[in-house]
Amino acid sequence: MFDTNKFTKQKFAARTEDVDVPELKGWFDVDEKPVFKIKGLSHRELAIAEENGTRKSGDIIIKALAGTSQEKEKAIRQIAGYEDGTPSDTAKRIEHLIAGCVEPKMELQTAVKIAAHFPIVLIQVTNKILQLTGLGSNAVEKPEPSGKETM
Repeated sequence: MFDTNKFTKQKFAARTEDVDVPELKGWFDVDEKPVFKIKGLSHRELAIAEENGTRKSGDIIIKALAGTSQEKEKAIRQIAGYEDGTPSDTAKRIEHLIAGCVEPKMELQTAVKIAAHFPIVLIQVTNKILQLTGLGSNAVEKPEPSGKETM
């Protein structure tokens, strides 16, 4: 049986992992290994990324409903992916990278540039972030009491 009492008392920490990004080696210090330290996302972080990806389509639909027939056609083309703009998958992955990258701290401008120029790096790192997210947080072990003698 699931012990809800024990579960609610448990301390948790985000699961983390280092991901090699050799494609970005030129932007690390010479003696530094090209690695991003990433973490699994909370549901809130995941939901924000999802909303960011779908909000774009919702905004387009609202503009289309209020616009002329040409504007409606353009909006439909955008939603279908036939117009320039950021695809919702890219917007979500950028948000995943920003929320899930612990070291270096990822800013929007940097994440967008990675997406534009190193798309496979974006996909590989964000896939790993989502994999860690799916595994859930790590249970934090309670430290042994100090002064305890062992034989």
